[in-house]
Amino acid sequence: MLQRTFGALLFALISVCASSGFGQGPLPAPGPVPSTGPRLPPPATRGTPELGNLDEVVDPNVVPFDTRVPTALPFHCWIVSSRGCKHRDGRCGIECLEFYRYQGGRSLQRVDGAAFFTSIDPRRPLCIFCHGGYYRFSDIVEESAPLDRWMRGATKDACPQVVFFTWPSSRLIPVVPIDVMTISHRTAFDGLLLAKLINRLPTSMRVTLMGHSFGGRTLSSALHVIGGGTLQELPNFPNEPLVPRRMRAVYLSPAIDHHWLNPGERYGLAVTVCDRVLILRNSLDPVLPLYPLRRPFGQRALGHDGLGNSDRAALGQWNTIIQDIDAACVLGVTHNLNKFYREPQLSALIAPYVTFAE
Repeated sequence: MLQRTFGALLFALISVCASSGFGQGPLPAPGPVPSTGPRLPPPATRGTPELGNLDEVVDPNVVPFDTRVPTALPFHCWIVSSRGCKHRDGRCGIECLEFYRYQGGRSLQRVDGAAFFTSIDPRRPLCIFCHGGYYRFSDIVEESAPLDRWMRGATKDACPQVVFFTWPSSRLIPVVPIDVMTISHRTAFDGLLLAKLINRLPTSMRVTLMGHSFGGRTLSSALHVIGGGTLQELPNFPNEPLVPRRMRAVYLSPAIDHHWLNPGERYGLAVTVCDRVLILRNSLDPVLPLYPLRRPFGQRALGHDGLGNSDRAALGQWNTIIQDIDAACVLGVTHNLNKFYREPQLSALIAPYVTFAE
């Protein structure tokens, strides 16, 4: 019971932790950025990024985005929701998903799935964002505009299409420890739905998955399923067919075990379907240090400590496509998502991942 209580405090803090401007400074440089290619990672030097200049981190083909100047691009995004799915075992497929077209203000319009799939342009990259725990539907609607502006802000020509994937992460059970455990198990099912959604897209479409906190579990589940894996929470569900496509992943302070992306582990097939993976962690995060206390012998959080030497060794060739960057000098003492999308430096950093710039 004590361990569950610590777990409850951990993720309750996620929903109320205030962002801070402490520790502003340049981002650490990630070292050599590997060239990309479907599934086969190129050779590169292992290791953790050293401190350096931001100019060494960002792609030269993108420009930093000034958040004080409104973007000239008209705001338009999609919101895909699994909140209405009654059968949490995968039997309904993606038919239970709800699709919304949003253009800001009161222009939220629900449409059918056919309208969504026909409107997506396969020639342009697609970025799907997964939020963390204790989010209401209204929260993602409210934050979609600044998130969209942040994700597209540093790009020049290859403007990505943006989809916000929202799942039932708000508090439903008055007993907080049980509620936290329920939310953590939901991520597997919603990751399965996300994988099915992606597999319905044209194979020529380039897709980036981005997730914050518990959203890192959702996107890891989806990538693992896309790679042909089985989820621990749904062991009897048939595997998805392997659909080859170019994919990338961006983790923002992910609330997952540091070793879960290693081969043979919980999401061991996730990185095998990506040609590049970015982990933006925060060693000053005040919430994730409590992550190991959620259960006996709990492991460190990837979003706080990053990949260890044993993880790098276990990842083998896949280690070369992963950039693990500590953004504490920009984020400061916070776990909040809004700190990410207020930082132009981070916008420039993620740009090559969402635009598939080479």
